Amino acid sequence: MPPIRPARPCGANGPSAGRRALLSAIGLGSLAACGGVYLEIGGVPVVMSLNARVRSSTQVALEWSAYSGPISEYSVQRDGVEIARTLATDFLDAGAEPGEGHCYVVLAIGGSWQALGRSNRDCVDVPQVAPGWNLAELGDGAQAGVAVSVTGLAAVCIAGGATPRVRVTRNPLGAPGLVTIDAQATGGCAIAFDGPGAAHVAYGTASGMRYATDASGVWLVTGVHAGADSAPPAIALGGDGRAAIAYTRGSAVMLARRFGNDWSRETVLSAAGPRLAPHRLAFGADGQPRVLVASEEDGGTRLRLRLLAHQGGSWRTLLDRQGLGSAGALALEAGGAASVAHWERNPAALGASDAWRLVRVPIGADGRAGAAETIATDSAVGGAPALTVDAFGLRRLAWASATNRLEVATEDARGWSVQTLRTGDFDAVYAAVGLYGCMQVVFRELLDATIRYAAQ
Repeated sequence: MPPIRPARPCGANGPSAGRRALLSAIGLGSLAACGGVYLEIGGVPVVMSLNARVRSSTQVALEWSAYSGPISEYSVQRDGVEIARTLATDFLDAGAEPGEGHCYVVLAIGGSWQALGRSNRDCVDVPQVAPGWNLAELGDGAQAGVAVSVTGLAAVCIAGGATPRVRVTRNPLGAPGLVTIDAQATGGCAIAFDGPGAAHVAYGTASGMRYATDASGVWLVTGVHAGADSAPPAIALGGDGRAAIAYTRGSAVMLARRFGNDWSRETVLSAAGPRLAPHRLAFGADGQPRVLVASEEDGGTRLRLRLLAHQGGSWRTLLDRQGLGSAGALALEAGGAASVAHWERNPAALGASDAWRLVRVPIGADGRAGAAETIATDSAVGGAPALTVDAFGLRRLAWASATNRLEVATEDARGWSVQTLRTGDFDAVYAAVGLYGCMQVVFRELLDATIRYAAQ
């Protein structure tokens, strides 16, 4: 698809005398402040093919076939109102209304404002999203990951979907431009940025764990561990800029660290339990990795979470919580502290509506866990949360509730505030935080198995 070029907007003083004469001649109805309110197209023939595609909660990308002869310009109309004039055959409507349906038509205009032909009418439904957020559809997929660079650039990886592949976009709210970096992925993916802005991706395949980076300007793929499970991995970069990947192999949790083109591998937990859930990985202030391991227990009815830190040449358990309702989230904070978030039974429940609670457990720099802090309650277990911390030390959470809502919680000096970002049925949520504390959330919507991206 050619790049979307901004068109010249309509003038604030409305159409010219020539344009008013044209509108009257072709019977397009009364005039608005900018262009005309086109109640009907009249006898103008359909000679161009228009395709309207939703790009985000406020953006619709338009493309149409060129008129066969010379023209003065194209007139782009939304819901009967002219919104732009351009000589290009594409246009990005950045003024779409979230939660509304819009219909588009393009007119080819000749000399003396003569309507030479028009396109078909193409209608789309723009998705609803909470105020202050923008939403983009990225494509089909089974799992995903999101990261934000130090300059605020967001990138998303998508694994699986209609075909076994891993794709990456560095512009999720613009022209997504998903690039396939491997056509053999069968598991999940995780993504991270280094200081210079290169992306690093870990993902599972039928033959083992793999790693890809675009640090050289092109995507290069290397094997990490043959025979590793294809379950979703975690990736993080150490203070030296080298990538580390946490993943599973059988009942063991492994950690691989990159040294040049080679990988060193070690066992984090040799018998972590059956059906390991996605892990979380981060580096502490001491430069050593922390791995949050989730495993099923009680026949899969409950989960166990363990936070392990590499200290003194071995792995030490900092946190061990059992009988939980969901896998957890991990975020490292200033001074070596950390936070873990998960769902558990609510000991202060007043009834069925608040039987479960989403909590944050603080981990001090000394490795000791503090008292759990309640963020939200629900009638049933929500999805595994995503947790991130901004540059000011304030935390952000996102999760899929049991009542078909995508929720985000923001911390400030007064406590936590919870907002419904979107309604629907979701089964995977990922989050990152960018410049100025702006949150980025990636999620999978079950209705159409589509990965979507939301940003403040």
